[in-house]
Amino acid sequence: MAEIKDTPSEPGCGWFVPRSPHGCYVKPLKTVADCLCGEHPWPKQPMVRITDLPGHILASPPRTGSTVVYQIINSLINPIQLIDGREAISHDLTISRSHELFTDSCPILREIDNIFYCIRHPYDIIHSYSQFYKETNMSIKIIDNIFQDIKPLCALMTIQNTPVLKQKLLANRPDMKFTIIRYEDFWSDTLKLTKFLAYKLNPTKQWDEHHIHKITRLTDIRRNYQISRTINEYDESSYIHPNHINKRLGQPGAGSQIPEKFKQYIIEHYSEIFEVFEYQHEYK
Repeated sequence: MAEIKDTPSEPGCGWFVPRSPHGCYVKPLKTVADCLCGEHPWPKQPMVRITDLPGHILASPPRTGSTVVYQIINSLINPIQLIDGREAISHDLTISRSHELFTDSCPILREIDNIFYCIRHPYDIIHSYSQFYKETNMSIKIIDNIFQDIKPLCALMTIQNTPVLKQKLLANRPDMKFTIIRYEDFWSDTLKLTKFLAYKLNPTKQWDEHHIHKITRLTDIRRNYQISRTINEYDESSYIHPNHINKRLGQPGAGSQIPEKFKQYIIEHYSEIFEVFEYQHEYK
């Protein structure tokens, strides 16, 4: 048998058999597909196990309401604790979270059964990001960084929802789920959000209504607003930053004010946000 070697023109991607009287030339072939993250080959099975809340991860672009989701999930999986005589969120067990899912926590490489993904109208994301970070010079580079996960995430969702692709690429991950949390569906209704997350965490569990309402009080947007106005640095007990929430309490719609050039860029380069998450180009 002729010796098989790496193809010099495509190192590590293809193979060729040298010409010989009894052999033939084989064109370089990519024998292993790249992962959606672009950082490693597509693995046959997960190689890393999450050590926080096993099998779950919370991901999102920044400024999509992920902090309150983080608060609620951590309160659902832990008992409420007392700090200085006041009820507070426990940190004994926490869900992993990321604003750069495919960069630092690639779900293809990790044993993840449920991706909780927070999303918001993209114009509101840009407006809120500019206000929070006092970013007076919003740029295409910043927008690309904010939405870096959108294309690979939507591609992964397509694979999961297409039987042939799922069988070929996710054969060892048949139960991977996506829990999409649209900001507008839960804004200002913490009780609705808490019940939704409780069900998604464990559909068969009979959750204690008293505990659910206690979590709702602890994570209510008005309470978080008050915390954000009384602290000078990041508060580890609530996960809140100074001025984390504006006076409008994050009411949807402010993104209509962002420059048209940014709206057009998002429409042209991140159309998946509108198609997959059912947002409209025109926004008031």
